[in-house]
Amino acid sequence: MTNLLLGKNILVTREATQALPLIHLLEDEGATCYHVPLLCFEAIFDEENRRQLLQLDQQADWLFFTSAKAVLFLINM
Repeated sequence: MTNLLLGKNILVTREATQALPLIHLLEDEGATCYHVPLLCFEAIFDEENRRQLLQLDQQADWLFFTSAKAVLFLINM
């Protein structure tokens, strides 16, 4: 622990599953963290979404994901 963030207050707005590892790292560096989740992501699974994804998969050479959550939603679809 280097106490690089000693005396700093940090607001962590991620949902709990993503926030806790980050909070532990920040606190290990001396920060005081406040966890206030502002967003919660939820996948919407229905037949239309599945059909569109299969169609896209057949037409596209690449699928580009902007977050780990998007990949998890795809895996669980």
